[in-house]
Amino acid sequence: MSESDRHPFLSGLSKHRGAQPTCVVIFGASGDLAARKLLPALYNLAVDSLLPADFHLIGFGRKPIPDAEFRTQAAADIQKFSRREFRPDIWKRVEDNMSYQAGGYDEPAAFEALKAQIAAAEKRAGRPLQLVFYVSTPPSVFEPILENLGQSGLAARGLGTDLESKVIIEKPFGKDLDSAVHLNAVAARNFRESQIFRIDHYLGKETVQDLLVLRFANPIFEPLWNRRHVDHVQITVAEELGVGTRGGYYDSSGATRDMLQNHTMQLLALVAMEQPRSLSAEHIRDEKVKLLESIQPLRLGANADAVRAQYAEGLSGGEKSPTTGPRRISRRNPPPKPFARCVSRSRTPAGRASRSTCVRASASRAASPRLPSNLSNRSPASSRAMPATTSRPTAWSSRFSPTKARRSSLIRRCLASSPARSRFA
Repeated sequence: MSESDRHPFLSGLSKHRGAQPTCVVIFGASGDLAARKLLPALYNLAVDSLLPADFHLIGFGRKPIPDAEFRTQAAADIQKFSRREFRPDIWKRVEDNMSYQAGGYDEPAAFEALKAQIAAAEKRAGRPLQLVFYVSTPPSVFEPILENLGQSGLAARGLGTDLESKVIIEKPFGKDLDSAVHLNAVAARNFRESQIFRIDHYLGKETVQDLLVLRFANPIFEPLWNRRHVDHVQITVAEELGVGTRGGYYDSSGATRDMLQNHTMQLLALVAMEQPRSLSAEHIRDEKVKLLESIQPLRLGANADAVRAQYAEGLSGGEKSPTTGPRRISRRNPPPKPFARCVSRSRTPAGRASRSTCVRASASRAASPRLPSNLSNRSPASSRAMPATTSRPTAWSSRFSPTKARRSSLIRRCLASSPARSRFA
């Protein structure tokens, strides 16, 4: 389907948002996230003519990579993972202003070298550049990156102007409440709140973005979307990609931290929250918080609301996939848990939210483990976790496709934002 068919009301209109001349610095540029998501997203912005005329890209990582090799690898990643056909003429405009800076995230000297690269880019552009720092690294190095950006003076660039520096922090934001509070304090010590973008890339999926429209702008669904008409909701996140090269991440996270507390909680909030006063980031966030505060604590023990498991050897996409247990890379941590499932119940005003919401996150590399009866898709009538269904389920079921997350819109909004504009939540 062509772009004009997908968005007919945009036909003939300019899509350019007037982004400021920008230099994007990707921390973790040699990693999986940059290869699969970030670089293809930037390329697609270039295809849509949404990158500023003066756009520079600097990759930062521990692995020493020559500039030429970084460009070649980036082109290969885009050809493999982009949703659009690779066009060398478009990519060359981006490639000509790409470079790579090797160094440790806790090394001040590496950030001084980064400053020198940014100064060289500004000299080539002949003007100051807006700096956008994308932190796509393991959570353990978020703090040293933020601290070094502050101490090097890069965080304070252009404060109060359209060119003020911005930092994008990926999930997971901390591993528990204490670490999240501490990370917030570190970010606030080095950046103003208007400069900080905490994102969940799942919100960039078109299916997810369509949820609010489906719920609140659809005269058929809107009056029926409440607990009087909806028995329960199941949200299934089935990921085709295995642990792969993410062993270090899964060794300390697993599906619970990787999927459950981030992506599925965002989906749960969008599915069950009340209608916001407006579509501003602040009003949407307020309604999400109200919903999350209404969720009852999970039951633990024999009749628990949650289960964690590992996949045994099986088939994934027709190919043999080994068990995840032997993939453990650290003796101090337990094996990763690639499957997690829990049942959440919410109570919201006016009874609009469903009274029982099942949230399941899984990395489907083999057949699902055997689950306790209270967590299976079809619970017995005696189960308190999920009401029994008839042979033809009356439950509204939402199964989100594991297509590539589209970061393009998130990055574009960051590039074009200014202190006076609302930021995404």
